[in-house]
Amino acid sequence: MVPPVELWATPGEPHAKARLRVSRVLAVLVLIAALAAAAAPAAAQLRVRAGGHALYQSQILDGTFGFGGRAEFELGFIRSGLTVVGIYDHLLPDCDGCSYRAIGGQVLLASQGAIYVGAGASRQQFSRPAGGPAPESGATEPLEDDWLFSLVAGVRLPVLPVIVPYVEFRQEVGSDVNKQILAVGLMFSPTRARAVPRGPGRG
Repeated sequence: MVPPVELWATPGEPHAKARLRVSRVLAVLVLIAALAAAAAPAAAQLRVRAGGHALYQSQILDGTFGFGGRAEFELGFIRSGLTVVGIYDHLLPDCDGCSYRAIGGQVLLASQGAIYVGAGASRQQFSRPAGGPAPESGATEPLEDDWLFSLVAGVRLPVLPVIVPYVEFRQEVGSDVNKQILAVGLMFSPTRARAVPRGPGRG
C-alpha cells in the first residue's frame, strides 16, 4: 500500500474537509492559469494548463485510491514539447485517521503527437493518529517525510478546445521499485482555446 502526506490538514482531519481544501487549491490553480494566459500575449509559445485527477497507487498486490491536482507550463519558447509540472497527490489509505500527501514536480517532453515522457520528484508525508493502528500493509513504512523519484509516461487527448483529458503512469525508482501510480484526469487549457483557428465570420 502507500503511506500518506500531511500538508494542509491536521492528523485525523476528515477526508471531506481535506477534499474541500484541495478543491480550493485547484480553483486557484485554474485561476492562475487563466490569468497567466491573459497577461502574457507576447509569450505565444507559453501554454498553461491546470486541472485535477483521480489516481491509484499499487504496491505488489495492494493498492490505494486517491485524488490530486496539477498545473502545467509548456515552455515552447525553449523547446517544443518541453513542459514543467507542479503536482499535488492525496491518497486515501486503509487506516482510520491516516493521511498521505505528496507535493512535487515533473519535467516532461512531448513528441509531435499526444504522448509524453519525463521524470519527477515529490516530497511525501505519511501521518497517522498517535498510538493508532498501522496501515494493513504499511506496518514497516516510515512515518516521516521522504522524497520519491519517478519515471513518467502519459498521453493527452486534446479532443476539446479547452478541456484536455489525460492518462499518466508513474514508476517509482530508487528505494521501492514496486510502487506505481496511474492517474486519470482533466485539464483546463485557456491558452489552447485561444490557439484554435476561428472560422469565417467569427471574431
